[in-house]
Amino acid sequence: TIEEVAGPLMLVKQVEGVKYDELGEIELPNGDIIATMYGFFHEDKTPMTIIKNMNYQYRSWTIISHDRGKSFEYLSTIADVQTYSEIKLAEGYCEPDLKILPDGSLLCVLRTGGQKGKDYFTPLYSCISTDNGKTWSYPNYVYKHGVFPQILVMQNGAVIVASGREG
Repeated sequence: TIEEVAGPLMLVKQVEGVKYDELGEIELPNGDIIATMYGFFHEDKTPMTIIKNMNYQYRSWTIISHDRGKSFEYLSTIADVQTYSEIKLAEGYCEPDLKILPDGSLLCVLRTGGQKGKDYFTPLYSCISTDNGKTWSYPNYVYKHGVFPQILVMQNGAVIVASGREG
């Protein structure tokens, strides 16, 4: 089942059975917590035509807590199709993962769509923030397809991005 929760800034659809702890969250050196989310805001009007019962293509954004996770507020949009419209027939920018890189910048990797059992896939993209998530770079192409990207930053500074689909 899908439950719609309307707020002053956004409309979020909560889907039963989806594990939201698979999305990115980090703790900054000052103790602030940044987490990623995806869905659509009231102003998002780019139709999602590849999935039935979904109105608009997704955007990904960050929220921040200054009180160790007791409360969160909107921080910034990472990517949305109204701003970066290169992905016409897709789900939008979704399933973001987030990590801190050795230089202190933030790396976010995002899925843009694809259909299980069909030969339709859209690329993974990445965005970088050098100001603790206040602003994000233009989405850069990572790979031709992927689902639920996961970022691993190794002790030697190497960055590994894994993605895939069960089955």
